[in-house]
Amino acid sequence: MDFNFNLKKTGIYQAVRLTGAFKIVEILKKLFLILFIIAFLLFLYGFILEAFPFRTNQLLLGAVIISLTLFISCWLKQLFFNLKLKKPKIEITIEQALLEPGKYNLAEFLSFETATSVWNAMKFTRTEKLPGLNSTAFFYKLICDNPEFNFIFARAMLDLVWLKKLLKDYLKGIKQTFSRGIRSDKIYLQDFQDTIFESLKIAKEKNHQKIEIEDAIIALAKRDLIFKKILIDSGLKIKDIENLAIWLESIKTKIEERKKWWDYQNLIRAGSLAKNWVAGYTLILDRYSVDWTEIIRGRGFPEVIGLKKEIQQVERILARQEY
Repeated sequence: MDFNFNLKKTGIYQAVRLTGAFKIVEILKKLFLILFIIAFLLFLYGFILEAFPFRTNQLLLGAVIISLTLFISCWLKQLFFNLKLKKPKIEITIEQALLEPGKYNLAEFLSFETATSVWNAMKFTRTEKLPGLNSTAFFYKLICDNPEFNFIFARAMLDLVWLKKLLKDYLKGIKQTFSRGIRSDKIYLQDFQDTIFESLKIAKEKNHQKIEIEDAIIALAKRDLIFKKILIDSGLKIKDIENLAIWLESIKTKIEERKKWWDYQNLIRAGSLAKNWVAGYTLILDRYSVDWTEIIRGRGFPEVIGLKKEIQQVERILARQEY
């Protein structure tokens, strides 16, 4: 199967390349906001209480306008980076790419976080003079670049610091083997290619438009030999990593949804106004009972992951007729 993969010829590459510059923009945005607040408070103090000379108030007002302008400028640049550069449009679907993988550049389907890890793994491969980009180097950079994976490995009872050291030592061993004469002309080794194809299949099953980092970590659990050995030695299964990745993805989705306070579902959770005016006060009832309708409306039902078979068994038992 042909492997067409070139990160530099993708829309996401510009965002990956400019990540460092926009981190500086983020710092400057916070700095200008602080300067604006300080200058504005000083201007109000001097203007209202007439504590400063007229010339000083003029300078403070100028500082307020300049710092606010710079803050808005940095904010707009960051908005452009997050909404435009990090999320370029893709003209084709993952289904089309899987049908004809040699026809399309598969790197187009990487999310920003996944593309960043791939790019850092490529740089690591060149710096360490490895024979080619393999799945283990990608795995190493993926967990280094994304601290949210602490959630997965902590619950899997795996020490992330130990895991990073283990992967780095293994990659150094590959470097020594390569230096003794075992060569490879491939840019991307077979295990990395298999990981990308597996990630595309997982993303397709989840109805994702791109390969998210959760899709990549599940694919690595299935394809990377070192990761598979770690799981076996720890008494874990691939399904455990898959369930934890789905759990992490669910939490991230909920956090993003709750940021949209204007959304109907979020407004419903906040509850209605003057409910007691309609139904009357129930002081004793409120004191000794719990209104589960209000609690579920606010919190929602807890999500159960990885127990689909057990839930179906319980549903089947509860639906059984008694004679």
